[in-house]
Amino acid sequence: EGFPPMTFVLQESPHPFLERDGDDLVWMCSLSARQAERGARLRVPLPDGETLEVCTEGDIPTADGQHMRVKGKGMPIKGGPSRGDLVIIFKVKQDCENQ
Repeated sequence: EGFPPMTFVLQESPHPFLERDGDDLVWMCSLSARQAERGARLRVPLPDGETLEVCTEGDIPTADGQHMRVKGKGMPIKGGPSRGDLVIIFKVKQDCENQ
């Protein structure tokens, strides 16, 4: 006879600082004006427990709203071994003296 049909409903809990955009993960990263100008080394804790280190370029200032894409560090893509990307969007905070 078998078992009656079953339905599973999965709900994702929101992450404290990563947002999902399809298979990509989006991180809004705040930089001080000094970090944006001189470059910064950033540590991004990922949902799988891994910590990713990325660096902004010191010789090219980072602009407010600029994006960085890290291939293969997003969510798993259904039906295969591939993953989406981690997209970092930089928000540059202005120094108090410049306001």
